Amino acid sequence: AAVIADHNALRWMAADRTLQTMLVRHYLPLWRNLWLPGLNVRLTAEAPSFAWIAPTGGAYRIYASPALASHPWFSRPLFVASFYEASAQRLQLPLEEPADHPELLLWRGAVPKDGVINLWKGQRLEVTSRSAEPLGLFLVPGHDTMLFRQPPPRVTLDGEAPRVTHIPVLR
Repeated sequence: AAVIADHNALRWMAADRTLQTMLVRHYLPLWRNLWLPGLNVRLTAEAPSFAWIAPTGGAYRIYASPALASHPWFSRPLFVASFYEASAQRLQLPLEEPADHPELLLWRGAVPKDGVINLWKGQRLEVTSRSAEPLGLFLVPGHDTMLFRQPPPRVTLDGEAPRVTHIPVLR
């Protein structure tokens, strides 16, 4: 249950908008090129609801805020997944402790007080926002504390990246 978002995969997603939308809303980049299951959406007054099918089971931590709604992931996800310059560090997203969100309604009621919901693989989950302002929403399984991490320079999972080899000096 992972997506390797290398050059060819990103081109494939760019060519098929339905595939791109499905992958972007059901996976989140733990690392720039490595997307793991994680539900996400930007909710607005015009589009206050969204539904997913959980790609994997487990405890999902809920993060929601107006500040998250402005993250570039929601406007240009393929750019976020391919941006590797020095300033890419600004895209990293540290995760705080999950909390309840009274402005959100899940398909079965309010968000639990601890901000964690248990889902099984294939379960349908619908969320509705009662917030007047845009709200970014991430549901993240596992215990990772940082999303959109950037690997060290010249480290990539991309098969299109130029190879770096070591040629010893034999003198």
